[in-house]
Amino acid sequence: MPPSPRSLKTAASLAVLAALLALVTLIRCWNAADIFVAGKTFFVDADCYSRMTRVQRVLEHPGIVIHRHDFENWPQGTQPHTTAPFDYLTAGFATTLRPFTRDTPAALDLAGAWVSPLLGILTAVLLWCWSGSLGGKSRFAMLFLFAVSPILVHGTVLGRPDHQSLLILCMAAALGAETVLLQRASSNWALLGGLAWGLSLWVSLYEPLILLAAAFLFSVAIRRKAFFVRERLWEAAALAAILLVAFCVDGWQVSVPEPVIRTYFLNWSRTIGELSHVPISGLCKWTGWLLLPAPLL
Repeated sequence: MPPSPRSLKTAASLAVLAALLALVTLIRCWNAADIFVAGKTFFVDADCYSRMTRVQRVLEHPGIVIHRHDFENWPQGTQPHTTAPFDYLTAGFATTLRPFTRDTPAALDLAGAWVSPLLGILTAVLLWCWSGSLGGKSRFAMLFLFAVSPILVHGTVLGRPDHQSLLILCMAAALGAETVLLQRASSNWALLGGLAWGLSLWVSLYEPLILLAAAFLFSVAIRRKAFFVRERLWEAAALAAILLVAFCVDGWQVSVPEPVIRTYFLNWSRTIGELSHVPISGLCKWTGWLLLPAPLL
């Protein structure tokens, strides 16, 4: 009995998804020769070693929440902006790898190397499912652009255990939910959106806060009735619940810098690439020159 057209379509769709996920993985592993050297694992940024020190302490003392780094800027230490979710995500991944490695340090290194690429793959799967809920239009093009976008690749690249990879996943879920809610009321998507927004704000109070405000203002501006619907209460409840948990676990991470820090902050900020001025050419480079056709896309 020949397969039905629906079965053939499903098989073709899964084959395309598998090919796209393979592309996502391969591109994010372009630096494998620099990460795995002589049986040892190295990380992309200096901040990655700080993150993995946090994860190591979480493994040594389960339940600990790290608010201060005594292993940096000795003897004063530092108060980082990093929070618990990515620490425990990476620690949990290392725990699952422990039975397949020689020892805990090896599992910890592998978890740090692979956690961000796996989050990138999970983001691709989420985008595939999200586009399917909207009819699957431009699904291949969207996933291909996600696979090759320079800034998204850097955020989820091999050997870079950074919370940005978790933020990319959360933002994809949150913004995807917002687009669905603009078209139809859905308690499930509202709940997903609230959880995603809440977790992203727990991870970082910078980029997600800007995107949250922009998304809500945009929604009210173009479809006010779609924003003020009963299903949105699920989103608000989930967002509030996650923020409450975040406050109980990590507390309020924002504080006013000391006077001596404020004195030298301007000069120090000029040495930080993320805080420096970026010309249009730099933005185009990081977006693969997709910034120019972005309004049309």
